Amino acid sequence: MSTRIEVEALRQDGKSYNQICAELGISKSCVYWHANEKNREYARSKRRENRAKFVVEQKALAGGKCCRCGYAKCLAALHFHHKDPSAKTRYYKRGGEGMGVTNLSRSKGQKYAKIEIEKCELLCANCHAEEHWG
Repeated sequence: MSTRIEVEALRQDGKSYNQICAELGISKSCVYWHANEKNREYARSKRRENRAKFVVEQKALAGGKCCRCGYAKCLAALHFHHKDPSAKTRYYKRGGEGMGVTNLSRSKGQKYAKIEIEKCELLCANCHAEEHWG
């Protein structure tokens, strides 16, 4: 039986979070997570906010503008480009495609993303496309 189903059943029986922790041998945060969909959605939205904030902070730390043309109007149009493609650490998604630097904060954590960002320069979408075109 899955943890979520067990937690929901015990909550319906009127058990407290502490009682569920003791009975199932799981942490209180695990019980909180599985207790209802509102809790899970709140946690997901906070993670999305934190990831977005992390990417904005890292782009600002990298200069906040394209290092080639100086574009700085929209942070979403700025991309991390590896200066030396051979130094790129390969993290793969299912299907074998390489993962973008900003996705690393979601899948591997901010620690790994910062390591990769140090190997990059900030380029606007146009300069980045031109870099990979030829």
